[in-house]
Amino acid sequence: MRAHRAAGRRVVAISDTTLDDGSLASLVEHFFGPDLLDAVFGSASAGATKRGGALFAKVSAALGTEYSRMLHIGNDSHADDLMRRSIGMTTRSIRVPELIPCCAV
Repeated sequence: MRAHRAAGRRVVAISDTTLDDGSLASLVEHFFGPDLLDAVFGSASAGATKRGGALFAKVSAALGTEYSRMLHIGNDSHADDLMRRSIGMTTRSIRVPELIPCCAV
């Protein structure tokens, strides 16, 4: 993700969570360090979810970016993969241990 930022691409976190955006950003920074993300969009703050699709519409509008120019990486086959493909967004599914190799079981 840092390489994408260094190449001039925006990197954002999008999460279905009960955490507000500030808490979510702090959590990401705690585990992955500073300057990883350009923005954070959480369902609790936005009042919309990835699973239902409305959170991606809000993110697209906030960033001024068409779905076809976005890449979404996630681990939920419905919310992160099937729903995104249906709106023309490129997706990549990963397993959680790929995100946090130190905690793989």
